[in-house]
Amino acid sequence: MCSLSANVLFLLKSQIDVALRYPALQIVDDSYRLNWELFNSPIPECEIVDSELLYVEAAVYLHRIALSSKTFLTSPEGEEQIKLRILSLTEEKCHCHSIEELFGEFWNASKQKRDYHWKMYFILLSSSAFIERILNDVFCAFSQSEKVAPPLLRDLLSTSTMDKALQPGVSSWLAMLFHPRCLNLRNLLWHGFLAPSDCPDHFASLFLLLLLELPCGCEGRSRRRMYKLHDLDSPYLDAALPTLPPGLSEPWAPEMLADVQARLQAEGGAAAPRSAEHR
Repeated sequence: MCSLSANVLFLLKSQIDVALRYPALQIVDDSYRLNWELFNSPIPECEIVDSELLYVEAAVYLHRIALSSKTFLTSPEGEEQIKLRILSLTEEKCHCHSIEELFGEFWNASKQKRDYHWKMYFILLSSSAFIERILNDVFCAFSQSEKVAPPLLRDLLSTSTMDKALQPGVSSWLAMLFHPRCLNLRNLLWHGFLAPSDCPDHFASLFLLLLLELPCGCEGRSRRRMYKLHDLDSPYLDAALPTLPPGLSEPWAPEMLADVQARLQAEGGAAAPRSAEHR
């Protein structure tokens, strides 16, 4: 994480220890649904408008929510109840197939610890993209005056449309989650500033719960089938890669590269290396 500023490191890493000093939050209600009341807490007010203290206190609270989400999802009771919820999902739920697969990856990684950081990184990337799409759908479904959603996620969440469409306080706290002066998780992930081993894995739990609970915005409307993640990945990855590389810092072995090249040539996806006399 050497490419990150000291302020981002402070909010993303140092505030975890601060959050752990507080008791766990009640992340679900009596029906095992996400407890939206947690997001109804007012964002800390500071005497100085736009003070850095505001973002620090907001980051601590979001870490607490995410840590409590992880505690719940990794508990036997949490896994059992969420699996029942997933079984009840229908095709009307956006990304219903992918939700099932992401939760499965999460529980497998949490128990087996194999490729743990890679899988949490994948879950964070996928779920953040799905959440952004869902929020845009919600905006388009509820907006009465604006026809086009703002291009920036933080601007989208700051609109009165989103404030009314979501549970009280949710849009403000989600804006902090993705705000460039707070945790900024969406940009840090999608612009490559975070390596898998550096990702705050507890936010994968929060993102999964948000993905499961956010309103869809496109329910009841005809649309293309949402394909499973495996449907999209396997035709490309399975044909070319024998295994995923073991780590970001470990180079691929020559025999692995040779095997990949042979498979690509067999699939017609890459030309054979040119010999010296043809260069």
